[in-house]
Amino acid sequence: MERPSFEFVHVQNPTDTNNAQTRLRVRAHAARAQRPYRPQQDKNGRTSFLPIRKTLNAISKNQELSGRPRASERRLIDATKERIDTDMSASKYISLQSMMIGGVRTDPFKTYPIPWQPYLPAVVDHYVQHMTVDIPELDGPDARGLLRSSWFPLTMANRSLFCVIILIAASHRATTCNKRDALNLLRLRTEALDFVQQDLENQSLCLSDQMVGAVAKLASYEAMYGTRESYKVHMEGLRRMVMLRGGIRSLGLNGLLSRLVVWIDNNGAFFTGSSHFFDEAEGSCSPDPSNFLVMR
Repeated sequence: MERPSFEFVHVQNPTDTNNAQTRLRVRAHAARAQRPYRPQQDKNGRTSFLPIRKTLNAISKNQELSGRPRASERRLIDATKERIDTDMSASKYISLQSMMIGGVRTDPFKTYPIPWQPYLPAVVDHYVQHMTVDIPELDGPDARGLLRSSWFPLTMANRSLFCVIILIAASHRATTCNKRDALNLLRLRTEALDFVQQDLENQSLCLSDQMVGAVAKLASYEAMYGTRESYKVHMEGLRRMVMLRGGIRSLGLNGLLSRLVVWIDNNGAFFTGSSHFFDEAEGSCSPDPSNFLVMR
């Protein structure tokens, strides 16, 4: 089907986009522009789109002439749109499985804090599905799933923290699922470090919860994939950041971030043989190697 030309809707005020006439014009144009997902057939099995196209064109023409939608026209457009939506949902051209991430696997609006890349949906999905697990030491006695409900939204709000999470998730996916997808893990690490360095130089961001989380997660990454020296550098920087914030109890997410810092310090010391960087980590709980290996 030939692609229809663009149409412009002229408004003087943003609220004009919500009036009935404008919305009807947009819906009519969208209905004309829909690809025929499931064509109707006549009694001889021949495909015909002419009735639908004639109907929509006639409605559009009447609307332009009258300047005001009639009830019969509105009902006809709604019925046509409902039929198109029904056909689309059953169409072989649409794969609902490709859109699931827990509830929605890929973000159709691509609302990542960095420019979209083809590998992002799969890596983010891996992180949510396999790495934001329930951890009693982090969730606390009265809550569960805080890594999904509180921590993950924080990672989506800052480019530095998000890039660190992508680095960790891509590394974990590569080692556990053997799926590298042509990802250059060294490049992801370099990008994450660059963003963290830039945001640490921003006075409005340098001591935020997002940056504390980014440096803490970089330290956990180095504890597993990097070197003992790199781990100690990040943890020392993290300690200074927390001190400037006013202590570990000043961190946000209703205590989740402080528990996460202590948990990383406790497990990082276990894996690297280093001493603790926070007094709260000493004797707080036993190391949790299995979950630390999953979440990093």
